[in-house]
Amino acid sequence: MARSSGISPSGKSTLITRGVPGNMKLKPFIVFAGVPGCRVADEVTSASFGSSFVEHTVQVKAWCDHAIMKEWITKIWRPSVDGCRMLLLDSLKVHKMASIRELLEDECSTQVQYIPPGVTGLSQPMDVSVMRTFKRKIEDLYVKYHTEHPFPRDAAERRVMLSYLVGKAWNLIQAKTMIKGFRQAILLPVGPRDENGVFKTYLRPLPDVSVVDEDSESDVVADQHQ
Repeated sequence: MARSSGISPSGKSTLITRGVPGNMKLKPFIVFAGVPGCRVADEVTSASFGSSFVEHTVQVKAWCDHAIMKEWITKIWRPSVDGCRMLLLDSLKVHKMASIRELLEDECSTQVQYIPPGVTGLSQPMDVSVMRTFKRKIEDLYVKYHTEHPFPRDAAERRVMLSYLVGKAWNLIQAKTMIKGFRQAILLPVGPRDENGVFKTYLRPLPDVSVVDEDSESDVVADQHQ
């Protein structure tokens, strides 16, 4: 899983992408700046908005917080799970929250592994190979778009344009680029498989690297003062 903040040529947004070694690519998930329930939220979550190859949502600062992470799991990750999976996450605090890890393990049959800070450029397949190519394709499409079309008149048109650019650029990412990222990160799929070729993996108990949710911390402090 990879995040890219401020990918919009103008305006604030965060892009969440994820790939696996092979032909499978999950939909990009764009987080625009906006308040849930407001005009922008209604606009970007409409079925008619932007590219059908992209999912869209809003957050006040266009950031991946706890609610956005849960939304990504519910809308993007969980529907893709058809067996045991392993998900590589960086050390962003929300990734390491106990509730997020438990949601992935208990409801998505997903084992979570964390990449240590400072080495995502070496051990995160998306950062090693995919994101550089992906961003370059977005930039090329952006330049080409403006040689044939006028600049967007307002923020609403910029959001639509970004959605289409991201969708088209993501579709241009080839399987060999994904595979290259996993190979360079030395993350090769080996291990016991069942008769259908599916890996036999087992979930581990919740490790100490997970952090307690902020709400849970508040409850503990309140109990200690009673």
